[in-house]
Amino acid sequence: MSDSTFDEIMSSITSELTGDPEHDYAYLVETSEQYKDHPLAQEILRAVGRLLCDVLPPDVRDEIFQYLDNNMAAGTSVLDEATFQAKSGNIKKALEILEPYAHKLQEDAESGLFADDSVNCYFNYDDSFQQLLLELILQPEKTIRPAMLPFTRTFALLGGILYEDHRHDEAITWLERAIKWNPTDCGSYFEIAENYKVKKDFDQAEIWHDKAYPFLATPTDLARWYRAKGFCAIERGELELAAAEFMVSLAYEPSQLAMSEILYIKMQYGEDYTNMDMDQAVFVVSNHELPIGPAEEVVDAWIIFYKLATANEQNDLAEHCLKMLVALTHDEDFYDMPALSPNE
Repeated sequence: MSDSTFDEIMSSITSELTGDPEHDYAYLVETSEQYKDHPLAQEILRAVGRLLCDVLPPDVRDEIFQYLDNNMAAGTSVLDEATFQAKSGNIKKALEILEPYAHKLQEDAESGLFADDSVNCYFNYDDSFQQLLLELILQPEKTIRPAMLPFTRTFALLGGILYEDHRHDEAITWLERAIKWNPTDCGSYFEIAENYKVKKDFDQAEIWHDKAYPFLATPTDLARWYRAKGFCAIERGELELAAAEFMVSLAYEPSQLAMSEILYIKMQYGEDYTNMDMDQAVFVVSNHELPIGPAEEVVDAWIIFYKLATANEQNDLAEHCLKMLVALTHDEDFYDMPALSPNE
């Protein structure tokens, strides 16, 4: 039995299911006991657990779902109240509410809850697009599954509040934990960079900006990236590059801040780039071996998502995908893209 692969074991288990809830429930409980000491016990018991959920009597299943809903609602209440207190300026109160919950979640994670096993890896992605982006960029050999506790939201929120409390090293630690659970959470990369900027460590800030780049999937995020790079370029004294990065950011999102920074360079340093046009800006940025536009995987993800939407006749979603592709690439030929199947 121990020589069989996970797929072979699960195939054998599912072949014994009859469709009779009473029989299948008893069989799966017995099977769980049989495999509890198997080398693949973690993977098998998780898979059997998912099967058990399908065959549970409706009243029992509803009771379990209600328990889970109640626990999720309790967590959401903590996050909502901490957010409210932070926005109201009550930073200490927000931390008093949020820190115990965050530490409990971290203890759960360290105890192995939603730990990766030999067939599954767990993330806090927000939607199916983020899941697709994770698959394209990380290319995991395991199946991506959702971690059902709000690790990323909690840790990112705590990181942001700790920043406001000037506890920058702790903020960085919690934000890194947020990214671990959802690498597509671009905001946390930028927040880590902000903490390093306060610490005057602009090299680390740049490193975290660049770690965000592969996951920048919206024009707003891409514009924010170029602006963030521009701020660091000013600190390094690379004023022409900074101006070019602020200018390129405008191709993705209008921003008075970007224009103000170009004017600031003129007034503070005496170098006038206010007449720099987009072609010049692109040339300067490219000449520093920095990318123009999103990562290739991001474009691929939006194309695949568009194809999935058209295949399922989700016209509004398909239109949104095309708008994102054009906004990110400035290539209006995407509007003529046929509605192919996702595998084409």
